[in-house]
Amino acid sequence: MVEDKKISFPKDDLPHSSIVEWWYFNGNLKTEDKKDVSFMSCLFKVDPKKVDLPFMEKINMDSLYFGHSLISDISHGTFKAHTQIYKDVKNESEKLQTLSLSAGDMEIREKDADTFSLRSLNIDLRFQSKKLPLLVGGGWVKLDSKDTYYYSRTNLYTEGTIIINGEAKKVSGKSWMDHQWSDQKHTDEDHWNWFSIQLENNTEIVCFKYGNKKEKFMASISYPDGSQISTEKVIFKTNDSLWTSPKTGAEYFLSWSIELPEFNMSFKTFPKQNDQEMIFLNINYWEGGIDVLAVIDGKEVKGQGFTEIVGIMAKKEVISVYMNEAKDEFSKLILKRP
Repeated sequence: MVEDKKISFPKDDLPHSSIVEWWYFNGNLKTEDKKDVSFMSCLFKVDPKKVDLPFMEKINMDSLYFGHSLISDISHGTFKAHTQIYKDVKNESEKLQTLSLSAGDMEIREKDADTFSLRSLNIDLRFQSKKLPLLVGGGWVKLDSKDTYYYSRTNLYTEGTIIINGEAKKVSGKSWMDHQWSDQKHTDEDHWNWFSIQLENNTEIVCFKYGNKKEKFMASISYPDGSQISTEKVIFKTNDSLWTSPKTGAEYFLSWSIELPEFNMSFKTFPKQNDQEMIFLNINYWEGGIDVLAVIDGKEVKGQGFTEIVGIMAKKEVISVYMNEAKDEFSKLILKRP
């Protein structure tokens, strides 16, 4: 990593020469007939020789990209997840001096500092940022086993099309974007409970606890006037909401109580639906939209957001579940040994 920890725009929207990096979008949207739809789409970039994930060292590439996406039709209780490894990636970011990545069925483009477009399987959306990026922890988060650059665009007006059960639906609403990059490998400490929260009063919060044996807590707030503040004083409590994955046997707590005592804020989060587990290589995680009830200075405020839960032990071999689902997708990228 370079010593200067400051983030600058639009330069740092572009890819970096780091071990791992991702551009992540989520949102809770409505169709024209007022039905609820949640989505997530994330493009990852890794150095396959350094990231320390299964089979990666066999891939003869300097950078490997892969995508994860999901669509949840909340009204009908359906969930569709998709993971894809990309062999050929077109990166025009340096030439255009704005983020421009396209790989297979995924494309992320930045028209200017406030306008983005995203295309992935069954997702075609445009985003207009209504606030300055939130610099999480000031933009450089120091964790016990992993340090990372991190910022979020917390208030993205969104419109476009999502395909549900083969039918294109026009959607609109509010989305969220995260961008992180780090020179740390995947480790056993990569456990986290992460929340993006968007309240109806235009306050947004990102908060998480990271780590396994030693936990790190962080919350960053973007207030309605655009001012920002971060704290490590965050209290997480699980509610009686244990859900067991039928695929992996992993048990996830899905409803949470979160307190930020320094700012007289508390939140209760509830999943919009339970069955939303993602599986990739030897990693299983839960990802999905949430409803939020906040209390700020004694006043209730409603909101929505997303939860991501990583590091829950599975009762089945996750890599076997993944390989059964991915079939030949991953083997195409692996070189045959001499």
